[in-house]
Amino acid sequence: MKKIILLVSFLFIQVLFSQTNEPLSHIQKKIYDNQEVQVKPEFQDGEKKFNEYVVIAFKKENH
Repeated sequence: MKKIILLVSFLFIQVLFSQTNEPLSHIQKKIYDNQEVQVKPEFQDGEKKFNEYVVIAFKKENH
């Protein structure tokens, strides 16, 4: 019985604190189009270094 009460109270507390009702700012509400963005994202060392980083960081595992 103690385990059930503990489980139910844990689930209740988690549901209570996991959901926030903070209002979104006007920036978070807006969906941006690629043509609207004035500053395009750019990797600091250039496109070649970015591609090297992706190859190193995201190696495919053999299963």
